Amino acid sequence: MGEWLLGIAFGTTATAAASMDPAVRQVTPIGLPGGVAVIPADPQGATAVLRAVLDAALFTRSGPPPAGLAFAYPDQWAPQQVAILTQAAAALGYPANLVRLMPISAAAVHHSAGYPEDNAVSAAARGALLAATGPLAADQAPRQSAPMSGPSPVGPRRSAPRTGLIVAAVAALVVVIGGAATAAIVLASSGGDTTSAAAGTTTNRTTAMHPTVSPTTTPAVTSARPPAAGDSTSPVPPPPPESSTVSPEPPPTTTTRPAPTTDKPTAPEQPAPPAKPTTSEVPPTDIHEAVVRGTCKGFLDEVDTFPGGLAGMRAALQRPFFTSEADWDEAWARAATGSCY
Repeated sequence: MGEWLLGIAFGTTATAAASMDPAVRQVTPIGLPGGVAVIPADPQGATAVLRAVLDAALFTRSGPPPAGLAFAYPDQWAPQQVAILTQAAAALGYPANLVRLMPISAAAVHHSAGYPEDNAVSAAARGALLAATGPLAADQAPRQSAPMSGPSPVGPRRSAPRTGLIVAAVAALVVVIGGAATAAIVLASSGGDTTSAAAGTTTNRTTAMHPTVSPTTTPAVTSARPPAAGDSTSPVPPPPPESSTVSPEPPPTTTTRPAPTTDKPTAPEQPAPPAKPTTSEVPPTDIHEAVVRGTCKGFLDEVDTFPGGLAGMRAALQRPFFTSEADWDEAWARAATGSCY
């Protein structure tokens, strides 16, 4: 028997499979054992389901394994879930360039004539094979699921602290505190002289208010006339003291000391924002990206087995009939850079 393809449809309640000979485009359903899981939730589960389907297909057909795989998945699946199927196929030796993926709604419109036990999932398994071997109409192209949005942040992201402004504010505060401390030291060191000057001023004020008056001695007046009999000699009274002028008291001197200052506490630094994920951690956003990444990885994994590197490998390999030329060329271009992302 020649080359053949295997189609698998993952429904919400069942999993179906079919095989096809590309030369005659004849599709045949394949019975699956009852233990096949409905929807694989992780790469390990998807690998187990795919291995069970391959065993059932080889038991039915006998001969070499299928040359390629065609998967139909539920329409509501996200790109991250579709990527699980690509990883499972790669684990069993089928790189992304040998795998075709499409939603069940796109595969069901290509299904062949019905069978007695037919249902939407089994029809999608046959339709995926027919769609993989022939061009799809514009309105029947596989739907690309929108990328899932990440979880909303718990709160607004805090901006990084303005370190330059904080340093400038602290420097200005240090200058103000240093000036106030210098003024206080100068006033404290000149306190003794101020007290002495104040004491001297008080003494002068007291002397001015209470002047010391010394009696004026007036010489006796000698008369040329001899005193008459009966006259008595009496001392001449001193003249009245001159009135002293009291100067007004100047206002007291008040020394103003600066109020003590306290340092303002600096605001704590805000934590840095979480690091963004690297490019290799970001899952594929659509089917095109998943196919290109898987194909590129397959090239890089097998390039050492081909003489001449990537150039010799590309000359030896042929593009699969269900891989578009654009995806094929882009996968080679990424492999040449050494990164599939």
